[in-house]
Amino acid sequence: MGRYQCFRVSAFVHPGQVGRNILTAPGNICHQVSVSKEIPIGERIKGSFRWDVNNPFKRWFFSAPNNVVNFRNAENFGKICCVVGGFYGEGAYFYMNVEFKLEF
Repeated sequence: MGRYQCFRVSAFVHPGQVGRNILTAPGNICHQVSVSKEIPIGERIKGSFRWDVNNPFKRWFFSAPNNVVNFRNAENFGKICCVVGGFYGEGAYFYMNVEFKLEF
């Protein structure tokens, strides 16, 4: 038994007395930074520079704990096994976007 395991497989297979929704996922905090600057080039022309950063602190978002009981592989119950988010998702990955726009 591991140090942080709260559940165990009993000698007799019978339903337990654990309530619903006892496993909660770690919280997710999204950070996004954007810097922009407008540059006048002429009387009618202006340029706009923009720099966006998603997840600047490179923080991973972990999934909810495994809530499926499998008696053949019981040690995976209640463990966090993967991360969530994607490139356009909630923001688990670090990426930058640089943009220059010319308006006339």
